[in-house]
Amino acid sequence: MRNTVVDQQLIEIDGAHLASWRVGDGPRLGYLHGILGNPVIPPFVRDLARDHEVIAPSLPGFDRSDPRPTDGMHDWIFLISAALDAVGLTGCPMVASGVGAMLALELAAVRPEAIEHLTLI
Repeated sequence: MRNTVVDQQLIEIDGAHLASWRVGDGPRLGYLHGILGNPVIPPFVRDLARDHEVIAPSLPGFDRSDPRPTDGMHDWIFLISAALDAVGLTGCPMVASGVGAMLALELAAVRPEAIEHLTLI
């Protein structure tokens, strides 16, 4: 089991670098963070990593991600959509909390194939 090993990476989306980490083994599961970002792996995510590979991209301005001015909700949705594509989460189940839940709902509305199932916190 790899749920104590965290792989971190920076992905580039439209000229911005976004942080992402992955932990665990098994079927892929995405996690979109709330207002605190992803400074540490929450205990419930470690529990999910017992039988899933959990991948968690960080929003712009959070963690090691570049801050990025946005012109509104469409920019945020574009970035989240591109981030899911870049880390291999397109079509996977997602868990989302707080602001991540709001963005995941918006993404699911405009690009339903991007998220298989969505659990909101």
